Amino acid sequence: MSDTAQNGFNIQASLFFAPENIHKVFAALKPVYEKTTAENDCLSFQVYQSLDDPGQILLVEDWKTSLDDYMAERLKTDYMREFFAIIEPLFVKTREVKVFSRLPQFHNMKM
Repeated sequence: MSDTAQNGFNIQASLFFAPENIHKVFAALKPVYEKTTAENDCLSFQVYQSLDDPGQILLVEDWKTSLDDYMAERLKTDYMREFFAIIEPLFVKTREVKVFSRLPQFHNMKM
């Protein structure tokens, strides 16, 4: 069994837009954020904006499900397809996605 199936994972997506389009991105992101954080397997979801480049957004999600389930189910939801249909034409650079296995011996979340 993989570490992600046992311990969950963290996924980080850097998205790149023209700064003048950020308001469109945030408007499209709001319902995705609300639906994602309501999902049982979502432990956290943070959104960051680069201080150096206001057109760069970082999405950081922590999940207690397997990466395979995430890829098979979440990315195919209507709300995620709608989100990508809105934001993909606004990309000025290809998105960068990184996935990390959670190491339970070093995992502590404070809210």
